[in-house]
Amino acid sequence: MQIGTAKDLETAKAECKTALQGDEPARGQRLMTPVYYCRFDEFEDAVVSIELAAEKLETVQATPTSTACKWVILALKNAVQAAMVLALSGTDGCGALYPESQKQNRAWLANPTPERRRQRMADFNNLLQRIQRAELLDAPVPKFVG
Repeated sequence: MQIGTAKDLETAKAECKTALQGDEPARGQRLMTPVYYCRFDEFEDAVVSIELAAEKLETVQATPTSTACKWVILALKNAVQAAMVLALSGTDGCGALYPESQKQNRAWLANPTPERRRQRMADFNNLLQRIQRAELLDAPVPKFVG
């Protein structure tokens, strides 16, 4: 979703979910503040991250600030991670998970039950190592000369 207008922002806020931290407070304790978060799938994450990088890059070109530069770097890193997840996931959706999570989720896919194990995505460095292995991709890995 591209957030460019007030209406888009309101739609994005509406799609965000609220979760309370902790259980019911004990007597005399304060209720913890709700935490607001949004969920993006890997497709939307890649697109939104590239859009954010482009938007902040325009800001950097007009008025360079360390804050705008930081957002460009974070958005590009996030876009690269999302692209690696897309490339590695495979048809079963497990290729970008940690090995133990891959094993558990593939076992669940072979014999589905009402409760599926949590999917734990591999971290950036792990994904970066995997993306360089041609056997884990559906297409050949390009050779870089350097």
